[in-house]
Amino acid sequence: MRRAFLITIANASQYGNNAMIAPGAKIDDGLLDVCILKPFPVMKVFTLAIKLFRQSIDESSYYEVLKGEEIVFKKKKAKYRFHYDGEPLKIRKDKIRITVQPKCLNVIIPDTNR
Repeated sequence: MRRAFLITIANASQYGNNAMIAPGAKIDDGLLDVCILKPFPVMKVFTLAIKLFRQSIDESSYYEVLKGEEIVFKKKKAKYRFHYDGEPLKIRKDKIRITVQPKCLNVIIPDTNR
């Protein structure tokens, strides 16, 4: 069990706008990166924000990353608050399972040899 300020499940390294929450994530390795930002003192907000944008958040003592193909969250109080691709959600379950589905995204690339 862990206490967390923020947990991010990442398949790629960044949120967007170069905010690198998972600097070591590889989009094609078949693994999810569970990025845990532990509770931190308010005076560390600026330092952590700089690390986030300088791709060095993983150097912070408040940061931990776990990797896996399947992630399961269990909670005694069955209420979670999520953002799914930026959209807020409330889920009332005592267990949530997140898995990788490798090689399921097909990308069409235009033929530039014409």
